[in-house]
Amino acid sequence: MESGLTLTSDMLLVLVILSATIGLFVSELVRVDIAAILIMVAVGLFGLVPADELFNGFASNAVIAIIAVMILGAGLDRTGAMTVVSAWILRVGGTRVARIVPAANVSVGAIAGLMRGVGATALFLPVLSRVSARSGIPQSRLLMPMAFCAMLGGNITMVGTSPLILLNDLIENANTALPPGVQTLQTFGLFDVSPIGVAMLVSGILYFAIAGQYLLPAPQEKSTGAPARTKSYFADNYGIKGDVYELLVTVDSPLVGITVGEAEQMPGAPLLLAIRSTEEPRLAPPSDEMIWVGTILGVMGTRDLVGRFALDNQCRVQPRLRTFGPLFNASRAGISEVVIPPGSRLVGQTLGDAKLRRRYGISVLAVNRRGKILTEGVRDLMLETGDCLVSHSTWRDLSTVARERDFIVATDIPKEEQRPQKVGYAVFFFALSVGMIIFTDFRLSIALLVGAMGMVLTGVIAIDEAYGSVSWKTVF
Repeated sequence: MESGLTLTSDMLLVLVILSATIGLFVSELVRVDIAAILIMVAVGLFGLVPADELFNGFASNAVIAIIAVMILGAGLDRTGAMTVVSAWILRVGGTRVARIVPAANVSVGAIAGLMRGVGATALFLPVLSRVSARSGIPQSRLLMPMAFCAMLGGNITMVGTSPLILLNDLIENANTALPPGVQTLQTFGLFDVSPIGVAMLVSGILYFAIAGQYLLPAPQEKSTGAPARTKSYFADNYGIKGDVYELLVTVDSPLVGITVGEAEQMPGAPLLLAIRSTEEPRLAPPSDEMIWVGTILGVMGTRDLVGRFALDNQCRVQPRLRTFGPLFNASRAGISEVVIPPGSRLVGQTLGDAKLRRRYGISVLAVNRRGKILTEGVRDLMLETGDCLVSHSTWRDLSTVARERDFIVATDIPKEEQRPQKVGYAVFFFALSVGMIIFTDFRLSIALLVGAMGMVLTGVIAIDEAYGSVSWKTVF
């Protein structure tokens, strides 16, 4: 008599994962491509498919590892974590090659000991790109030393030394073949190679610090960072100075019961850029919006101007940007220049009639008319062809304005939105990947992909942004 089929634990696990796959596809809880990657990672984590065969369709595990590292790097960069690294390099190194190169090499060498040289190189590419743009040093002077120090730093631990990992496997296989009673060979521990690896890294850093600056080729081209409209630019050209502050309207304030437009006309009023009454905080409040007790205003001006206005109008200056911090993040909003072209439907209208705040989400701070800067009575100013509007808005709203035929946007619009509020998730999943690499037996590609997908699921980086962060020419 035939015996019935016995379900093993692996079979049950496959059925559970298959059911989860169908559920994700049908419910559309997450996008199909995200669900597919999650299932692939789960299959690898539970050992249902051998780790060395999991990514065979992608040429090799190294391909997936590099892709995952680029996504991790983009997530860290998007939350500002890598900006801290680049700021530290600039703070230590200034603008001199002789100081910036050692600082960058120390950073990448230390990281390479935890996640291999290739991963560290991919992680630091955006960092050195930012350092190059701010210091004026050509990237080629920074990338070659960084690449070599990443390779040397990979020898600090066993994580980055593939030959020794392979040798460990050979030693274990040889030990199993030895007859009983024969002394077995010892495998290498995680930090057994550290003395040699640290010596190699220090030697590489010293070499590039002392001799490298004379031996590296000196390219003719300069750094090609796009000119940005900085705070000093608008201060020098338009007199728009100061910082952003939050004002809490108290019960005794004369601002209670008046509109935003009326508040802006008050003597000594700073620039009013944002408001929060009962709804979510937003930029570019319409001029007819009312101000009530408890309303929070986001204003821009010098400390003395804002302090005097707050004192005269019974408002409380908040100690920091508690309400509007994310809105005023430089990667999300800023000041720009918008030109009125010939044929624009706004020609002949006043700024008040055009309702730019309500329709487009932009606040006009000043108008440049044939070289003359107009800041008083801007709301009642009749628009003319060629007027340059100095405005404040989110970059998303400015992108919408750029598609309108009534405007010409003269400011470069940042393409990426920063998410500093997600920095905790980004650091956690990066640390999780590094921990899996160091303390578990999971393959490098699986460990890194776990962190990358964790960032996607927690909103650190969107899946389309993750695809865009991968340099496919580098990978393939």
